[in-house]
Amino acid sequence: MPPVKQLSPPSLENICLSTYITLLQNETDIIFHLRAYANKSVILKDVQPDQLFRRLENQFTFGVPGILQDIVRQRIVEILIRNFHNLIVDAIQTTRSCRSYHVLSERLSSERGLSRTLFSEDSGGGSGSGSPAVSSRSASKFCLSNLRYLPLFQQLLIILNSDVKVLDFSKNRDIVETEDTTEICRVLWKVIGERCKKLEKLILTKDLTYSSTLNSVIVNGSCLTHLTLKRNVPNNIFLNLIGQHCPVLQELDVAGSEIINDFGIVCLLFSDPEQIFLKCWNREKTVGQVRRSLRVFPQPYFDRQIPDQQEPCPRGTKTGNGNFLYLKKSFHEALRSKSGDSGDWERLPIANSIRKLRLENTKVKGDGASVVLESCPNIYSLGYLVFAAAGLKQVFGYEEEAETKMTEIFYRGPSDQKLHTISNCCPHLKTLFLGSNNPRTLHYKIFKNWKSLSYLTLENIVVESVISCLEVVGNQIKGLKLQCTGMSIQDIAVLCPKLESLIIQKEALELKGTRPSRADMFACLKHLEVASPQFSKNCMEFVLSHAINIVTIKILHIPKLLRADLDAWFANKPLNHLRSLVIFKGPSMSMESTMWMLKELPALREIGISDLNSADACKSVELKKLQFEIKKRDWDLSLFDFGEGVDSEERD
Repeated sequence: MPPVKQLSPPSLENICLSTYITLLQNETDIIFHLRAYANKSVILKDVQPDQLFRRLENQFTFGVPGILQDIVRQRIVEILIRNFHNLIVDAIQTTRSCRSYHVLSERLSSERGLSRTLFSEDSGGGSGSGSPAVSSRSASKFCLSNLRYLPLFQQLLIILNSDVKVLDFSKNRDIVETEDTTEICRVLWKVIGERCKKLEKLILTKDLTYSSTLNSVIVNGSCLTHLTLKRNVPNNIFLNLIGQHCPVLQELDVAGSEIINDFGIVCLLFSDPEQIFLKCWNREKTVGQVRRSLRVFPQPYFDRQIPDQQEPCPRGTKTGNGNFLYLKKSFHEALRSKSGDSGDWERLPIANSIRKLRLENTKVKGDGASVVLESCPNIYSLGYLVFAAAGLKQVFGYEEEAETKMTEIFYRGPSDQKLHTISNCCPHLKTLFLGSNNPRTLHYKIFKNWKSLSYLTLENIVVESVISCLEVVGNQIKGLKLQCTGMSIQDIAVLCPKLESLIIQKEALELKGTRPSRADMFACLKHLEVASPQFSKNCMEFVLSHAINIVTIKILHIPKLLRADLDAWFANKPLNHLRSLVIFKGPSMSMESTMWMLKELPALREIGISDLNSADACKSVELKKLQFEIKKRDWDLSLFDFGEGVDSEERD
């Protein structure tokens, strides 16, 4: 029987915080409306909204003593972030339908227009068309100085200060990018830049868009250790702003920023990237013969895609057509040069502090990876960048051994040399992705150096190579992800006795293997996810028979699966730890059969069998019966949302 909901009263801390946030919202709402009508009302002529705001701010600042204030501020910020999508909607709705906002906007626009007119007259200019009325009509409702007075930002101006160390917007997955949220973000970055001078961790999502006001946050980022921007990078030179002002940054995530190329890495790590660019830039080939005699500045070419120097020029392209940036020599080659004008350039402090740099889905290639590996002695990961192995080969070669601090490598390709380079240079590897567009073999000897390898992904590797590799490192593997044809689930269980997570993608598994069974097969397995459309009933039976500590099961499809099979499995298997069971293409289930199954699974908190509660079964009588029964018995059980799909989770 699923566990019953534990109805515990909220903690005193949560009650106090919730009460204060509600009070703060009410007070800032009042001040917002008073500010709009203060100059229009007779009875409010002695009311000073700015004084009321300062009084409210002082009550919070002096009302909570010592270190408690730091804790309270951070907790309130976390609560506001979790509800930020609703706060944004309320703010946008205020700009559209609230009369107070329009009155305030008109007054502020008139004041700005008047000040411009007076300045023009004082400087001898004509008054012309700079009248307040014209300025008011032409002013945008999303003017930064207008939005700043919204209750949302007034709350943030009170709560945020240098004591707030963490702003993690990834805690809210409900924020959606729109034209209006872009304007909201413009003010948000301005407020954060002004108030949070000692921020240590800033994590943005892809839906919180870049604005030039974000630069102020970076300029005040001397204490930043973790920065996640995703695709919110406007150009490569922006990375130099990070390099110059974030000297202790340890983790930087710019995954998805397609504007970033190899020059962006130079901008991040060196104090004078333009000088390095000029040493490497092939000006004549980039601008073409027509403009060769003209004076051409390099800045417009910083963000061009750089073609691989080892590959032929892309078909259909002409030299100097403006689509590509051509180099006389690679940035890494120039960095290593000790002759002429090249020499060594001054590295920024971030080169020593940076440890993880996520570069997947950018235009960074082997040259950029080489520059990172050459310049950053403490780097341990380049994220899912496929060119990391090429960078290792360029810096260290593939024959000599060299010890780096790399613990994560992602490589997809046919090269054996690059695999040897990874083996020789990364003895501390913990996470490894090896894949290929076409089926390929691996030599088991490359795995012998990886004594700490715990998480392994193999894609399009022939089954014989998979088995030989697992014979070497299987005893230490905790997480295994496979997309390989002909693999046996019994071989996996035998070769990986400490396996905790198993993910099978696309390809079907066989049951019988070449290894004899063992008593400890899947004894540690807690998570099973199968995206293959052909996961047999026998394989499922094998897993449930041995994985007695299994916690989550997510299966795409089990052919010919019947309700009787589920009854037999869960009646005879002591799955006392199973918390989540999801089968995307399962058998037809009734409320009674589901209730019987639930009685056999005492720890279950999430269930999803597509025929019972799929996206198109919202009107199902059986589903409504089940929902009513769950509510009636007060079970702590949720129904899986099949609208999210199989691959709803993003790579972390």
